Amino acid sequence: MSDAATCAGAPCREFAKTGPDRTLASPGRSFASVSVHADPEAALPVWRELAAVSAMTPYQAPAWVLPWVETVGDSLGTVPFIVVARDETGRPVALLPLGVQRQGALRVASFLGAKDSNFNMGLFRPGIDWSPDSLRALLRGAASASGKPIDLFAFRNQPRVWQGHVNPMLALAGQPSPSFAYKADLMPDAEAFLKAHLSRDTRKKLRQKMNRLRALGPVSVVEAQSPQDRKDILDAFVAQRSERNRAAGIAADELPALRRFLDLTVGENGPVTFLGLRCGTRIVATLGGLRHNGRFSGMLTSFTADADVARTSPGELLLAEAMTQHGTAGFATFDLGIGEARYKETYCPQTEELFDSLVALTPRGHIIARGERLRLNLKRAIKQSRWAWPLVQRLRRIRAAAKSARASGGFANEPTGLQD
Repeated sequence: MSDAATCAGAPCREFAKTGPDRTLASPGRSFASVSVHADPEAALPVWRELAAVSAMTPYQAPAWVLPWVETVGDSLGTVPFIVVARDETGRPVALLPLGVQRQGALRVASFLGAKDSNFNMGLFRPGIDWSPDSLRALLRGAASASGKPIDLFAFRNQPRVWQGHVNPMLALAGQPSPSFAYKADLMPDAEAFLKAHLSRDTRKKLRQKMNRLRALGPVSVVEAQSPQDRKDILDAFVAQRSERNRAAGIAADELPALRRFLDLTVGENGPVTFLGLRCGTRIVATLGGLRHNGRFSGMLTSFTADADVARTSPGELLLAEAMTQHGTAGFATFDLGIGEARYKETYCPQTEELFDSLVALTPRGHIIARGERLRLNLKRAIKQSRWAWPLVQRLRRIRAAAKSARASGGFANEPTGLQD
């Protein structure tokens, strides 16, 4: 596919609204033409222009997306599919940072970032009304401009409202996402924030855990700015995440590509902030996220499994420190992304509703979309259940322990308790 589908005559790969049912004056029409780019760099001028004026999550910023495409996206076989819509004057009015993946015989377009992106949202110029007809016309036009059939557009984990702005994609028919996202309003007074979120007993236990950790060595929160701190924190993250995935029965195949992504985006004014909780010479917990418009959006976390440190809950200690530090620094909001965990409900008790939209363009796409809607509804029912989701997590750990026991030729103890 060419770098950008452009229209120099007919036939062409750029979709221009023509004819009595596609005129600019028709009700609900919000754009005049649409083109697609297989090279994200080619769309950068438009991308930056819309990023400066639109309600955009940090996961759709070029500084985050382009390194992801180069590393994780490449490992997944994702082909960039950047959709740009313009009005009759040529002014860009929308950009969708999408990628196409093959799923069997199907070609499916979705937001770049996959599971590494907690929030997915297009960039839309303010003041333009996007009706369902306009959005569907935009997607059909993008598929036509690509020169290759798109069977299904799968837009997952979209915020209904982002920082007070309604998501234009909400106009498309959709369904609630399986998981909520969790956030909290920060306060400049650290002690007042902790009192508002934690009981007196919990705050006391938190202080006791910090004291026990300090008994093992000097404790400090460090940010991955210098080359050495960055290496120490990212090495610890990969080692801790690998161990936790193994214990939970989750494959860690994506970690090498994720590490390459983090090497490109952490420190040296990169978009990803990574914090580490240092005890003595060890990084015992990490927290990575994005700072954007007064909001810290948590992206990745890890903590050591070493028994002497794990009993002090280093991940929770780092989270409490990070939240109070960002509040003191003037940040208004702190989120921990999507997914269910007790610590999220404790520290970030406000839920953000997300929705999924599946737009099929071919008969095969319609068949897959029906099955995917059923799968997502079932997943939501399980994840929102107080008993089904903990059971699934426990079964994963039992399976992982059994697999480890078979590999070692011995028996493993059944895991106890539930990790957040």
